[in-house]
Formats: sequence, structure tokens, C-alpha cells
Amino acid sequence: YKIKFFSFDCLIIVYYMNMISIRIKFLLYLLFLVTLSFGQYEYSLEDVNSNSDSFGENVGPSYFSNKITLHYFGKFTWGTCTARFGELNVIYDNLKESGYNVELIGISKEEWIDGLSNWTNGNKSAICYDMPAYPIWDSWGASIRDLYILNTAGDIISQQNVTSRIPTDLDEQIISLLSTDTEVIPNKFIVKQNFPNPFNPM
Repeated sequence: YKIKFFSFDCLIIVYYMNMISIRIKFLLYLLFLVTLSFGQYEYSLEDVNSNSDSFGENVGPSYFSNKITLHYFGKFTWGTCTARFGELNVIYDNLKESGYNVELIGISKEEWIDGLSNWTNGNKSAICYDMPAYPIWDSWGASIRDLYILNTAGDIISQQNVTSRIPTDLDEQIISLLSTDTEVIPNKFIVKQNFPNPFNPM
């Protein structure tokens, strides 16, 4: 009888241990999903553009929190990549001068570092490069000349390849995002005379 009771107790212990193990695995899986959802579109790379306000600092989506961010993936050494990045910088400069909270980051790869000056020449936005085995390119699923637009919460709103051209309405898209992400408050109120005034007939 003692042997039977001992065996039964062991079975109960094994059962509960298995249940605990399953719950731990489930919690770890949930943690993995949460980490993936918040970390996939995040990075921290040094800004190597001496013309940029953030030169020498580690930048990324969270660095420019509460701003619309554009992330352009390209090759330092290719003419088309450089041309598109220059066009994006023109739009970026115009939006910044108009007071809009927007940032542009160009992301390349360490293997193309010899062409860095192609991107820094005349451009004021942040420029970074990923290191082998290029985890940021992989985690974003980026291809050459892909442009990602993130809203102020860090969510991807748009992903498009700009090899053929930059969208003609890109600045309008960004301004529209800013107006929906932030509450628009009038700078001033003006009360004007209503004419004709039925309470003050002329």
C-alpha cells in the first residue's frame, strides 16, 4: 500500500510540474511576441553626417520620439540611391524650415562606407550605416531604396520602394500625418462684424 500511495504522489507532482512548465513556456512566448512587436522597427546607430544636428549621437526612431520619421535604406556608392536621398533631403529641409516635426535618417551598410561622402555632400539629415551581419536591414525587411514612414508613436504608416521616383505628394502625406497625430490648436481667434446685423439695422 505504501508503494502505491508513493507512486500516486509522484504522478501528482509530475503533473503539476508539467503544468508549470507549459505556463512558463507560454509566458516566454508572449514575452517574445511583445519584444518583437516593439523592437522590430527600432535601432540605435551613430549619425556620421557632420552636417546634421545629431552628428555623433546614436539615432533611431525612439531618439526622434514624437516626430514623424522617414527611414531611407540605400547604397552609399550607387548614383540612383544618392539621387533619391538628395531629393528626400530637399523635402526634409522644406518641411523643417516650415516648422514641421519631421526627421529623415539615411541607412546604408558598412561595406559601402567608401561612398559615404556621396550622401553627406550638401545633405543635413542624419546618416547611419548598419554593421555586418546587418541586423537592422534584416529586421526591417528592407531592400535598396526602400522608404519607411513612421508616425509619432513609432508605428509604420508607409513602406514603399522609391527606385523609380519619390512620390510627388510625399510632403502632403507627412503634413497629413502630423495633423492627425497632434491636436491642431488655432494660434489666435478673430471676431468680426456680422453683416447685415438684424439687431442693429442701418
